Amino acid sequence: MVQVMYVCSTGAASAVPLIQVAEGAVAAGIRLLQLRHKGDYTEEWLAFAFQLQRLCKKSSVTFIINDQPEVARQLDADGVHVGQEDVSIATARRILGGGKIVGTTGSTLEHATRAQAEGADYISLGHIYPTTCKPKNYPPIGTDILRKAKEIIDIPIWAIGGIDSSNVHDVASTYIDGVAVISAIQMAKDPYAATRELIDGG
Repeated sequence: MVQVMYVCSTGAASAVPLIQVAEGAVAAGIRLLQLRHKGDYTEEWLAFAFQLQRLCKKSSVTFIINDQPEVARQLDADGVHVGQEDVSIATARRILGGGKIVGTTGSTLEHATRAQAEGADYISLGHIYPTTCKPKNYPPIGTDILRKAKEIIDIPIWAIGGIDSSNVHDVASTYIDGVAVISAIQMAKDPYAATRELIDGG
């Protein structure tokens, strides 16, 4: 069984309305739901975020806000995910307060070791395979880095980037803690079935 994080991206296409995608993913058994919204949190987007929060809380799914610790605090989300160019892990933790999750993103072993040293609760490593969800200025890093990272760091590692039912087994075989996906769930006409296929290992 593969642990799955669904990254609900408001900037990426979806086959059905985003709330239906989230409902299907949660019902199928995801462990974390991360909301990635790059614009301002207007009343409409805050209302959507609260809707996701209620959905996650009802099913004991961890709810994470991407990039914006102030919004995560306003929503009383379970945590925040910050990238290499966002606020520091320490700053995000100060804003959120104790007992919250702070995750980060990386693409190298150096990123992974630094994230652990700076107190991150987890790191998402990628992109593992080619992906169109988020423009990248470097090639896919492949799965070998996942094995190496597991040898040198203790915080949970989530693989991200281009992961779907055709390759999730190969990723899971590296013994990382889980996979984070956007398109494999968000572009599916049946998000529940797509999520179950990922959880079952493809």
